[in-house]
Amino acid sequence: MTIFIPCGTTIAMEAMAISSTNVLTGGIIMAVFVLGTVPLFLGMGFLTSILGETLKTKFFKVAAIILIYFGLTSINGALIALGSPLSFSTITDNLQINNNKSSEKLNNEVSISQNVTIEITSQGYFPNYIKVKKGSPVTLKLINKNTYSCASAFRIPSLGISENIQPNQEKTIIFTPQKSGEIPFSCSMGMYRGVIEVL
Repeated sequence: MTIFIPCGTTIAMEAMAISSTNVLTGGIIMAVFVLGTVPLFLGMGFLTSILGETLKTKFFKVAAIILIYFGLTSINGALIALGSPLSFSTITDNLQINNNKSSEKLNNEVSISQNVTIEITSQGYFPNYIKVKKGSPVTLKLINKNTYSCASAFRIPSLGISENIQPNQEKTIIFTPQKSGEIPFSCSMGMYRGVIEVL
């Protein structure tokens, strides 16, 4: 059933199967995925069938809260990936980034540079906060440190930049920021993100 009503994970598995460009390999990928999800769905179905009416009502309430949380998380990721200035994360990140900026200014950790290197790791982007000058070309070098996560799909929506960097490869992007402010960047799912501050 999960194949016909796809979630993000299912779509990712289907994309992986298609990108294998081999019918047998694609079939094996999907078969393993289905076998991996069967125990969870069988367990949930069995659990709801043996619960009494009181517990079943409580279970459904908890399940509804969890589904709402996952829905809000998905909406948040989509807003970030689209470069929306408003998302749950950008509101809380602004508070954290402002705190980080003040401590970084005190420690002189972040300097203005037009030649920036960002490493793509399994934990996201490092550094995830950089400063550049307005009106001057910026050379942004992206280095993928053997990462297979969505972080390898680097996006700067406001500049129309979208690059997929394969594991153990690097790409260089050159752009010229025209106005001061913050330029957010993220992975394609909005999970890993950072900010380029233009001064």
